[in-house]
Amino acid sequence: PVMARRQALAAGLAGALALPLAGYWLVQQGQNAPASQPQRFASAVGQRRRFTLPDGSALLLDAASAVSVHFSGERRRIVLEQGAARFDVRHDADRPFEVRTPMASMTALGTSFSVDHLSDASELRVFSGRVQLDAHDGRSLVLPARQWALVNGRSMQTGGFDPDVRRDWQTDWLDADSMRLGFAVERLARYSATPLKLGDPKLAGLTFSGRFRLDRPEQSLELIGALFGLRASKRDGAVYLSRTDRA
Repeated sequence: PVMARRQALAAGLAGALALPLAGYWLVQQGQNAPASQPQRFASAVGQRRRFTLPDGSALLLDAASAVSVHFSGERRRIVLEQGAARFDVRHDADRPFEVRTPMASMTALGTSFSVDHLSDASELRVFSGRVQLDAHDGRSLVLPARQWALVNGRSMQTGGFDPDVRRDWQTDWLDADSMRLGFAVERLARYSATPLKLGDPKLAGLTFSGRFRLDRPEQSLELIGALFGLRASKRDGAVYLSRTDRA
């Protein structure tokens, strides 16, 4: 089957990229500003950052990511403005811990979880505890540990994962399991000084599986493109993944 061949090829190609991490640097930073003041935390392209939130919860930002933090005596609310973030939440029964994206709101029920804000979707992964997910179109569910959910304007998909094996960007890898090509390009672009784009928006819906290095975004883009007979080329200051002349 075509998908089986793609997965096999992806696994083989990914082996060539299993090199020591060189493409990003990790910054540890604590924040002690007054909890009543909104705060913004951000990371640059190719840079991950760690923060301690005003309540003692831990925040890990993926590259090219940003959140705004709004804590009060009654609630803890975080808006994921762009990119992805992991939250290790300190329990406080009197102040719910909520993360918002344009697609959904996620409320921690004593937990560790990550949220990815994509162009037209939001992904939730629960590492421990439970998270209540409320999509802005009215759909709702409680997601337990070792489960993920992807929400967009048309559907809500769920599935399982092993957090000890596949933590995705937190361990330097793009882990794709029937991942949309458009989402993969967005995630790789967080680690690339050169913008990464699709030459044709219709390619965004193609899906693939495999593991690819985040610290070598352009090379990973080329290898993923090879699964579909696509070619990466530079023009106008960006790298475009497009169909070949023969395709």
